[in-house]
Amino acid sequence: MPLSSRHRVDSSQRDLPGSRSPRPSGGVDMPPSMRQTDEGLIALGNDAARLIFNEIRSVKPVLSKDVIDSLARFEVLISRDSLPAELRAKLGDVTDDRISHARLIRAIFLPLLTESEVGKTLIAMRKMVMLQYDGTRLTLAERLRIEEKDLGFKARMQANLEGQARACAAVALGRVGLAQEASLSASKLPPELIAFWKSMDLRLCAWAAESPAIDAGQLRTARENLGFDILFTRLMLPIALGGAEESHLVIPMMFFDAVKSALVEDWPAFAGSMITPPVSTAATSPGISSTSTTSATLVGDTEKQIH
Repeated sequence: MPLSSRHRVDSSQRDLPGSRSPRPSGGVDMPPSMRQTDEGLIALGNDAARLIFNEIRSVKPVLSKDVIDSLARFEVLISRDSLPAELRAKLGDVTDDRISHARLIRAIFLPLLTESEVGKTLIAMRKMVMLQYDGTRLTLAERLRIEEKDLGFKARMQANLEGQARACAAVALGRVGLAQEASLSASKLPPELIAFWKSMDLRLCAWAAESPAIDAGQLRTARENLGFDILFTRLMLPIALGGAEESHLVIPMMFFDAVKSALVEDWPAFAGSMITPPVSTAATSPGISSTSTTSATLVGDTEKQIH
């Protein structure tokens, strides 16, 4: 039973940054960083990528359009007994027999993300908008009551949230100026996390090379969906949303939506800066075309995974 149905991936506050910030996990030199390379964390990411794809392929040996459509939309459940000791240690006191790939990814990379420039910016911007709008108490009913007296309240609030969200996305996607296109080389995402994305991407491309029926456009969709899921749906966006105890509040959901939209807008350019241009077909090359049809579906798919 390797694939479970969609659910709120971060309903437990155990996986999210709280009052006690996780300690840094080290660093690497890709993209440039002041931290030293954490080869051990990269090795753990490679182990996790291998286990995740082994589980997927044990159930779906052939990469088909249906499999591509389901990639990054369902939880992959991995036997805890199959995890190396180092990965089990990352999970702490988790004793479940089967561990979702989302929980495994968070256990490895969430502490590092929260200590990175991306994580710190996201947490700071979220805290700022929560303070600006009394976010710990502002419910939908209260917002509607305010709007009855101040018709421009929601529009001003939305514009402010979108500005903060774009700042968060710019740091993650390497959009350092309005004229600058999103680029992996300028991203402040932890290099170990980027290395994990590349490890997962290589395994997907190798699988596609065995599947001549998969064309370049289908492979592009799969690669982009998988990358967005790893970097944002499983790690960055749950921080923006917060825990289940805030589900009745307006600001967390509005901030989440704004960050998600900002990420989706520049995601094709960012993903394209990592993915190799096409050579021929998916059967002979992991390359993809330069135009994206994926971003239009990411908003709805991400929403379904988070909830």
